[in-house]
Amino acid sequence: MLAVNDVVVVHLDRQPAFYARINDITPDVKRGWHQVELLLLTFPPQTLVWILDNDHLQGEEFTMGGQPVQLVPVPPKPAPEPEKTPLHRKRPGQGDQAAAQVVINPTPLIYWLTIEDYIQIHPDPPLEKGGKLKDFRAA
Repeated sequence: MLAVNDVVVVHLDRQPAFYARINDITPDVKRGWHQVELLLLTFPPQTLVWILDNDHLQGEEFTMGGQPVQLVPVPPKPAPEPEKTPLHRKRPGQGDQAAAQVVINPTPLIYWLTIEDYIQIHPDPPLEKGGKLKDFRAA
């Protein structure tokens, strides 16, 4: 069943006519029917209210003034699949043997570090005579 904030394609006479977002669904006076507020995604945007029953909100075709009408939901964007990186690989002996293959990334990673960052990562940095940190930038 369609819900608030769903985006639908409104078909008129069995042809896609326009997109709309469901702004609100409130119960109508008549049992099993709803007042459905649609924001037409047109220029300029327009708001209209249709009184529809549960079947209409589930995508069943209905008529208005003898013309067939249908609300077809636009599916949401699928969630991205997680990338298979070395962190997600299984180790040999943990099941799927194909997943144990080593993947070599042809794109080298480049890290930019300040001397202060380097000291935090390496507790025993290479030192010059006199205890100064060797500056690799001069090389």
